[in-house]
Amino acid sequence: MKKITLLLLLVSAPLFAATIFVNSDATGNNTGSTWTNAYSDLQLAINNAAIGDQIFVKSGTYYPSQLMIAGNDRSRAFVLTKNIKIYGGFNGTEVTVSERNIVANPTILSGDFNGNDTDTNGNGINDFGQTENAYTVIIAYGLSNAALIDGFRIFGGCADGSATYTYNTYSLTTANAGGIYNIASNLVVKNTRFINNSGSFGGGICNKGACFPKIDSCDFTYNFASYGSGIHANDASLITVLNSTFSSNRGSGVLSNLNNSVMKATGCTFNNNQGTSGGVIYNNNYCSAVFLNCIMRNNTASSSGGAMYNTTYSTCTLYNTLIYKNYAVYGGGVYNVSNSYINCINSTFYGNNASTKGGAFYCSVSPDNMYMKLYNTIIYGNTSPSNANIFWEYYTLSNIHVRNSIIQGCGGSSNWGVNYGTNDGFNIDANPLFTNTTQDVENFTLLAGSPGIDASYNLLLNLPNTNNSWTSSDTDVYGNSRLVGNGVDIGAAENGTLGIESNNKSKLSFFYNNSCLFFNASESLNNKTISVYNITGELVFKGILVAEIIRLPSLRNGIYILKIEGNESAKFIVD
Repeated sequence: MKKITLLLLLVSAPLFAATIFVNSDATGNNTGSTWTNAYSDLQLAINNAAIGDQIFVKSGTYYPSQLMIAGNDRSRAFVLTKNIKIYGGFNGTEVTVSERNIVANPTILSGDFNGNDTDTNGNGINDFGQTENAYTVIIAYGLSNAALIDGFRIFGGCADGSATYTYNTYSLTTANAGGIYNIASNLVVKNTRFINNSGSFGGGICNKGACFPKIDSCDFTYNFASYGSGIHANDASLITVLNSTFSSNRGSGVLSNLNNSVMKATGCTFNNNQGTSGGVIYNNNYCSAVFLNCIMRNNTASSSGGAMYNTTYSTCTLYNTLIYKNYAVYGGGVYNVSNSYINCINSTFYGNNASTKGGAFYCSVSPDNMYMKLYNTIIYGNTSPSNANIFWEYYTLSNIHVRNSIIQGCGGSSNWGVNYGTNDGFNIDANPLFTNTTQDVENFTLLAGSPGIDASYNLLLNLPNTNNSWTSSDTDVYGNSRLVGNGVDIGAAENGTLGIESNNKSKLSFFYNNSCLFFNASESLNNKTISVYNITGELVFKGILVAEIIRLPSLRNGIYILKIEGNESAKFIVD
């Protein structure tokens, strides 16, 4: 009986996963069997794929074609309901994923059917020519994390409609999800750019139903939504975001988290996003958000929470996270109201501004069961006409536990100000001595002589990796070892060098030209994380190497440090 059961299990799984080829300009027999005979229609390839198959898509622009509402051409979308893997970034000769180059071979999934979208007001977000655009570029339903979209640019989804329709018992609306409508699905999205997508909820991605997707090494730029211009979560979903960037998006929260959902972000950068409530995250109704090794800078809220807005029994927890130079009317960094609060472990708040109250924190009405931690955290140099660093209102101060932190104006543990919470010891009121706070070249490591060096409490921290203490294998916000010297520094960054010299590691062979890094022997580097730092230690780029060339953002002239896991670090010059 056991042998029969095993045989049945084997038969139910795909034995020979196929590779299917798509090329919009193909002129062969349209079977998808080779590049010559590639499908010209991506949706046809998806429809004909079997579970476990992979689809290679040649560079070019592809338009959604499956009609979701009869008679409504704007309801056309790419529809994915099978656990298959779809890869973009090919030039039409490759036979393996590792051969592709997603930078040199852009593969665009576009909702702009007429190709006429235009930005008329100069803010980067298209606002003209969208009346014929697809409401949603991709609809994904019922997928496991075996389903993958990798190496695309998703562009021009404009969910500005008012119609509703039913899809597999789910009521959907043409007002949500410009880029991807992820429905009861655990889809994985990697190495993909979301550009100029919009909707009421979820400009880039809108999750509906209990979803558990993973977003890895993606970029969200110039997207718009009322809530969640980048990603929107709802219905007790768990969203995991890794090594991704969010820049110049508009709407309350580039991440929006509603109704018992959890948002986890690691190694992400949030820059120059704008909204009404929460430039980075809008967290509402029994939700939880966790940020590890993230940077939030230059984000703006026209009302409250320049970086974070927490309301209605919601919490945020920060580890090794930098929150600097954000702005709002109330709470330049964080706005907590209606029984919500924030925990900060080894994080840094600097230069945040509120035009009314609470340069770093604005907190009003705490839950009775709150146990708020400010451990190993720096709150310094924030500004506001009232309560430059922290404003508490109807907050139970005895439930705010502050330990081993540098907080401007607190008086330190020896002369503790009762309005800063409960002094659990070893707190400091002094200049932390950051390496550099100059605009655009900030470096929040600590200079020699800083009172924060090796001064963290490193026990019972309840870290995301389930450990209670930082170890040398953990990294700070800049990618350096979290445990250097005799202990862990206070704040998000560890004092020390960038580790240019390293023994027992492979040497890198590469050169820089015209905003690109070109690597020799790139096969050994495939799928490894690449990090680029300026000479002050600021992380300026992080991504995954999938080919011999990787394009960097525009860099100022100067010296930069390249780090790739398992390899010796190296310098290069931009001039």
